Amino acid sequence: MLTFIVSNFDYIAPFYDRLVQLVFGEELLRIQKRFLSDIPKTSHILIVGGGTGQILIEVLKKVPNAKVCYLEASEKMINYSLERLKTERPSAMNQVLFRHSINLPMLPTASFDVIITPFVLDLFEKQTLEGVFKKLDQALSNKGIWIWTDFVIPQGKFKWPAWMLIQSMYLFFRIVAGISAKKLPDIHSLFRTHQYRLLHREIALKGIVESRVYRRNPAL
Repeated sequence: MLTFIVSNFDYIAPFYDRLVQLVFGEELLRIQKRFLSDIPKTSHILIVGGGTGQILIEVLKKVPNAKVCYLEASEKMINYSLERLKTERPSAMNQVLFRHSINLPMLPTASFDVIITPFVLDLFEKQTLEGVFKKLDQALSNKGIWIWTDFVIPQGKFKWPAWMLIQSMYLFFRIVAGISAKKLPDIHSLFRTHQYRLLHREIALKGIVESRVYRRNPAL
């Protein structure tokens, strides 16, 4: 079975949201929410690596009738997400399927209308990422959309400060969560190779964070 995540975010789950808030304020959540309005109202959605569930709640606010598969490698993150759902959107409890796995499960082919990957694909080294991407691509329906949000290295005067910040984060998460990746992957080349069309793009935090909406096989 294809390895999904070899890291363990259980240790930092209790203070993960506070850490993000301290370093980035509300910007990471804001950029994740930016294109949720593009999601069709009756979508079947796969969220990969949604953390403590903030993005899950935002998705259900924008798409209240959605069916969601919430795939997360950290059991504690799943527990926090479940409690958040019970508290903030109890009426949607039967709309969300939580799946905890350290391996990428056998996702059904062409099952999801939307895939959301918020700050998760940068955890993989190149060879593993290619396999993960292929599995997710196969799970997305024809002409489905993929909302990708992650860190990037901008051009210009913020390039080196961004590089230093991102390398510091990689070092931190290697220590506390055991991730194996050491640098940002070239994710956009994978979208091009798999014939995705870029629909929308927005940057935040001086270009250090970016969100994109891709559509699968637009010519079909």
